[in-house]
Amino acid sequence: MALTTIPVELVTLDDGVTISTADNDAQLILVSTDADANIAPLMQFYRNSSSPADNDQTGRIEFKGRNDNSQDVNYATIVSQILDASDGAEDGRFAINTMVAGTSQSRIDIRASETVINNESIDVNFRVESDDSANMLFVDGGDNKVLIQGQNTASVTDSSSMQAAGVLEVNGNAGEGSDHIKMGAMADGTGNQFIEATNSGATAAYHLLLNSINGGRVGIGTTSARGALDVVVDQAVGYVITAQNDGNNVNRYGIKIICGSDDSSGTSYLLDFFDGDGTNVGAVTNAGGTVSYGAFTAHHPCVIPDEDNNENSTGPAYPYGTLLETTSLSYSKNSDDSDTERGIIYNVQKSSGAYSRKVLGAYGNSMNQGPEEETNKHQVLILGDGHILCNNEKGNISVGDGICTSSTAGIGMKADKMAMIIGIAQEDVTFSGSETKLVAVQYGLQQFTPWTD
Repeated sequence: MALTTIPVELVTLDDGVTISTADNDAQLILVSTDADANIAPLMQFYRNSSSPADNDQTGRIEFKGRNDNSQDVNYATIVSQILDASDGAEDGRFAINTMVAGTSQSRIDIRASETVINNESIDVNFRVESDDSANMLFVDGGDNKVLIQGQNTASVTDSSSMQAAGVLEVNGNAGEGSDHIKMGAMADGTGNQFIEATNSGATAAYHLLLNSINGGRVGIGTTSARGALDVVVDQAVGYVITAQNDGNNVNRYGIKIICGSDDSSGTSYLLDFFDGDGTNVGAVTNAGGTVSYGAFTAHHPCVIPDEDNNENSTGPAYPYGTLLETTSLSYSKNSDDSDTERGIIYNVQKSSGAYSRKVLGAYGNSMNQGPEEETNKHQVLILGDGHILCNNEKGNISVGDGICTSSTAGIGMKADKMAMIIGIAQEDVTFSGSETKLVAVQYGLQQFTPWTD
C-alpha cells in the first residue's frame, strides 16, 4: 500500500494508526527525494507537553512478538527520557532493554554522566571481536573477570618482537616515542607473559619487564635482567629498594633469604657486595651452619669536634687510621626524640697522649651528607681488618705486637708495657726515621701485655 496526497478531511489519526500487511514487505518506508546535504528522511518523536518535567518519557519503541503460549511479549524496547528539563541544563537518557529469561533487562543505558552496560547486573557477558580473535575483549558476567585474548603467532625472541606480542597497551600519547604500559603473552610455546613500561621504541631507561623472554626474569630499568630480579637505576638520592613492614610491633619481620645447600655443606653465598664498578668487596656466607662476614671491619658512629668537621663534605676529616679516643657519650633518638636504650654515639677526638685508656678505634671515613643528611657523623673502626697510623716512638713493629696511642696526637706506636691497645699488628714494619706508616692490624680494644721473648 502506498499513500500519496490525501485530503486532510479524509484522514483522522487521533486514535492511532495500524499498518498491517499479510506478507514480509515493509509496512512503513520514509522516502525523501531532496538532493541537498541536510538530514532526510527525518522521523521525530515529539513530546509537546505543556508542563515538561524531569523523568518524563519522550518516546518508546517496542519490538513485540508472541511466545509459545500465544502471549504478546516485548522482546526488545528502546526508551528515551528527560532526566533534567531545566533550561540550559537539559539532560537526556537513551536506553535499550531486551527480554532475558522472561524478564525485561537493561542492556545499554546512556545517561548524562555515564554509559552503563548491563545495569541490572545479570549474568551476561560482554564480548568484542577483532580481525582474528573472537574474544579480543571479553567481560565474563558470571565469573566477574575480564579476558583479553590476542592471536599472536610470531615467535618472541627479543624486545622488538615482544613489542608486537602485546595485547593491551596504555599509551600516554599517540605520538612516536610516547610512554606506555603494555601487557602480552608469548606465542612461541614458552609459557612466558610480560608487563612492560617504556617508550614506544622500548629504549627508555625506566624500562620494566615482568616475566620476560629471559627465563621468567623481572627487570626494572633494564631489558636484560641478570637474575630473577634485576633493578638498574641512576639516581642521586634515595635507595634502590626499600622494604618496609610497618605496624609498630616486633612481629613485623624484614627480609628472609633462603638459598644454598639444604644441609649447609659447602659455602653458600647469602649476600654478595660490589662497588659501583662491579668489583666484589665482600660477602655474607653460610658454611656448616655458621654465618660469616668478610671482608669485615666493624665501626661505631662517632661525632668529632666541630673545628675538625666539615658538615658539607663527604671527604675524610682525618687521615685513615688516625687513632681516636672517647670524650663523652650520647644516644641515638627515637621518633619522639627520646634516647634509645642502646644506640650509643661516641663523641671523640684525636688521641691526646701515650698509653691512653680512652682509645676507642681508628678513623675510617666521613658519613656526612649520607642518606639521613648527617652533618657530623664519622666512622671509628673497632673490629676486624684495618690499619693504624703508627710511628717509631717505641721502635719497629713486629707481627703480634699490640698498638697503643703514642705521645703524638692521633698516632699509634708499639705497646712496650701493659696498656690499652686497639689492634694487633699483622705485618712487620721497619721505620727509618720519624715518619708515620699505616700498619695492618686486627682491630680489637683490650688490655695488652707485651711479649717477653
